[in-house]
Amino acid sequence: MGYFRLGLNNRMREKMHFSTYLLENEFVTAEELESALREQQTLRPTLGELAMERGWVSRKGIFKILRSQYKASQKGKRFGEIAVGLDMLTVLQVDELVLSQNHPSNFIGEILLSQGKLSVSSLIKALSGFNKILKIQNTL
Repeated sequence: MGYFRLGLNNRMREKMHFSTYLLENEFVTAEELESALREQQTLRPTLGELAMERGWVSRKGIFKILRSQYKASQKGKRFGEIAVGLDMLTVLQVDELVLSQNHPSNFIGEILLSQGKLSVSSLIKALSGFNKILKIQNTL
């Protein structure tokens, strides 16, 4: 039951994610998609790793932030909040790190390929169909 058979309805106006397209067009099952999404989540770098990659915080600084995070007075505070409080990062730097962290380094299609849940030809077909939908959405 693909989008082209349903016509241009209100759903088409919503931003669709590739994972939703894969599921709704039966390229993968819900279980296969959930497994790939879990793997994608585990591959996501931490804010500390990203801050070190950019040279904003040293390894020693990361450990200082993590030690502070486990103090009773800091319980429940996030890494970025503590780093800002310790003047090790700015709010803008934390925002940039969070945005970077939320952009997957491993795309869902790549993960499904590596898990053997999707063939290369199926991935190409899915990407082609998904791009058609994106083009339609951009004209609405």
